[in-house]
Amino acid sequence: MHQARDLLGASGSVAVLVGHEVDRYRLSSPVIGLAEALGAPVACLSSAKGVFPESHELFVGGYAGALSDPYARTAIEDAECLITVGCEFTDSTTGGFTQHIDPQRVIELHPAAATVAGTCHSHVAMRDALEALAGAIRPTAAVTQSLMGHDSGYGVRADPAERLVQERFWPLLGTFLEPGDVVIAEQGTSYFGGAAIPLPRDCSFIGQPLWGSIGYTLPALLGSMLAAPDRRHVLLIGDGSFQLTAQELATVLRLGLNPVIVLINNDGYTVERCILGPEAAYNGIAPWRYDKLVEAFDPADRAISVKVRTEGELAAALDAAAANRDRLVFVEAVMDRLDAPESVVRIGKAFAAADYHHAPV
Repeated sequence: MHQARDLLGASGSVAVLVGHEVDRYRLSSPVIGLAEALGAPVACLSSAKGVFPESHELFVGGYAGALSDPYARTAIEDAECLITVGCEFTDSTTGGFTQHIDPQRVIELHPAAATVAGTCHSHVAMRDALEALAGAIRPTAAVTQSLMGHDSGYGVRADPAERLVQERFWPLLGTFLEPGDVVIAEQGTSYFGGAAIPLPRDCSFIGQPLWGSIGYTLPALLGSMLAAPDRRHVLLIGDGSFQLTAQELATVLRLGLNPVIVLINNDGYTVERCILGPEAAYNGIAPWRYDKLVEAFDPADRAISVKVRTEGELAAALDAAAANRDRLVFVEAVMDRLDAPESVVRIGKAFAAADYHHAPV
């Protein structure tokens, strides 16, 4: 690791970017230790959301290339030395590969190898590399402000008469989350909207941006609740994704599990409409009466199902969820079909420009 130490020593500014492999190899604590030793700003790819505590004074937000908040993007892309830990850059996590990171300034750590300024070193364990780098650095004062201190726009209050729109829906939902929650976000508007919510301490965030295989999260909710039954689980899922694996809701109810499920009913595949064919028939789905579906799956009357169209109705539904933790709460949130988080609109344009849908396979 001499080359890595030399690069660190010659750099006036250092930043850390966290990827999902940190969580898979249970290395959050060593990453926090390294960041604190450096006093360096830390950002996470959306695939690693919650792996680094978002209330930590060094956390500056999520990094997604051109989709990043300017504060986080500057911290990562302008650092003279960037340490990437367990990162895999994919289209969804980089805003369509819009990251601008000079490999000559990067120390890249993976489970069994490290790359320093473009030179790969095999058989270097990520844990060992983190400990070696942290041990070679004198602790310094934090040089950044936390995301919570940054102007994230997540202090909104519900306006009872206002119709639900994506721009305000996610901040409102963020006020519902509590320390220790497990948040599961389906690929699409739910994932990108959920990834922007600052997480309270000790929360976990489960998503699937690598393959983008929709329908994953309802079965994932079932598995996660069986693995961690003492934690509250909040599922964020779109109507199109829900229809692929809807039967698992019956299994969740049969096993007596009590998640909060927030279904975004925006009449089809909105994320695909943002990429190609906003009015195309192939981005539409069959309309379901989701409240009645929950009733059909729930002969024991264990669930609460509500349909909301306004901010006031959403606030009341979330209050009911907070007050009924012994019951499954299903909230159907109705929004316009072309309404989407700004990040989805922007990544849709990037994907359309890259013509991913017509690339040869």
